Amino acid sequence: MSSLSLADVGIYSREQLTREVHQLFSQKLTIQVDSPRQDLFQTGVLDSTTMVQLLLQLEERFGLPFPIEEIGADSFGSVEKIAELVARRRASGTAKPLAPIPIGPPGGGKDLVNVIQGLFVEKMAIKVDSVDADLFETGVFDSMTLVEFIVHLEQHFNLRFPMQDLELDSILSIVKLSELVNNAMHTAGNGF
Repeated sequence: MSSLSLADVGIYSREQLTREVHQLFSQKLTIQVDSPRQDLFQTGVLDSTTMVQLLLQLEERFGLPFPIEEIGADSFGSVEKIAELVARRRASGTAKPLAPIPIGPPGGGKDLVNVIQGLFVEKMAIKVDSVDADLFETGVFDSMTLVEFIVHLEQHFNLRFPMQDLELDSILSIVKLSELVNNAMHTAGNGF
């Protein structure tokens, strides 16, 4: 990849972006990354939870959404690769606000559970029959599918989930995910 100019990345040089991303790991995620070239997947630095938290931190810090197709080992394999992705996203000017969601009729948790169940089918081609089933134990979620589905939830419901809400307990089942979404929607003032 060719060197990016300051104009390409706004006020950041490539080295500054790399430092910023490195600081996100240490300060926001409390994870020590030894080198900007360290393989984050091979060394176990990135797992399902830290990947979601990292995406939220990157989006918050740089004001950029990251499309699903850009989330993977190629672009998130090291601090340097993440910085390059941020630089490309900033240079392309593709940051867009999230699309508004179609809110169904009021009815509380059951409607929300049905919507989330439908999102699994529509976006992931996965049918989850039991809304109480542990999505990790049943093999529905692994590190990448969790990240992908959280992004789908955020886009569909036009929400951002605070990092502290993305505890393992809050993402174990469709019922738990519906509680997470419901709480975030009430906090944002657009309850379901």
